[in-house]
Amino acid sequence: MCHMAYIHVALPFLIHLIFGKNLDLPICNYYFLSDEFRENSFWLIWWYQAVSSYFHMFYNITIDTFISGLLLMGIAQFKALNSSLINIKETSLDHLNCIEKDDHLQKQLLKCLKHYDLLLQYCSLIQELCNPAMFVQFGIGAASNCVTLAALLLPLPTYEQIFIVFYGSVMAIEIFMPGYLGSQLRHESEQVIRAVYQSDWIDRSETFKRTLKLLVERAQKPVIMTAYSIISLSLSTFISIMKTAYSSYTLLRAVHTRNNDDQ
Repeated sequence: MCHMAYIHVALPFLIHLIFGKNLDLPICNYYFLSDEFRENSFWLIWWYQAVSSYFHMFYNITIDTFISGLLLMGIAQFKALNSSLINIKETSLDHLNCIEKDDHLQKQLLKCLKHYDLLLQYCSLIQELCNPAMFVQFGIGAASNCVTLAALLLPLPTYEQIFIVFYGSVMAIEIFMPGYLGSQLRHESEQVIRAVYQSDWIDRSETFKRTLKLLVERAQKPVIMTAYSIISLSLSTFISIMKTAYSSYTLLRAVHTRNNDDQ
């Protein structure tokens, strides 16, 4: 998707080679330089801007995928924890007596508790990392989607319209992925309570049951990733942003149509 958005740079270059049309600089014209210097160094500046924008694109992709990967790791670990809790059963311990069974299951439960505690610490570290990054990303993503939809009302060349469409799609995906993964992380953290009740706890000792009660009480507060406790990383936030962007586009289109009718 991002490579297709790079057609904004590649397509004018191909049109210049094939049809001989004038080629502009892909980012800006560097008006602080003299006209003579820009004409003599046009291709040097063009390649500098083209290559720089390409690597800047990859820099943004790397940051986005890194944070998404951290969230995905948290989801996978919660799934592993839930599976471990569900599998606390005595079906494979028939060769042990009752006391040995309780000791073995108690050790399994303690391992799960340590795993859960490490998971909460991990999510806390991700939260510290997400605060500035996700606040900026969601803010810029919301503004970019509004501006992108508004730009479609302008009389632009076809290749620029293609670029705007792909750019808007990429920006939407950038805020969709952390929103989706944040919702999944919350869902898996909420499944801890269900996993506890699916374990073999009924015939266990009072110590085992008290430990489970503490785990259930702690798991009643799900893991919710936010950006400075203002923006929640969830699908509902993504939907709200897209609704706001489309509402802004609809309003601008109505104003644009009315102005054209008045003229």
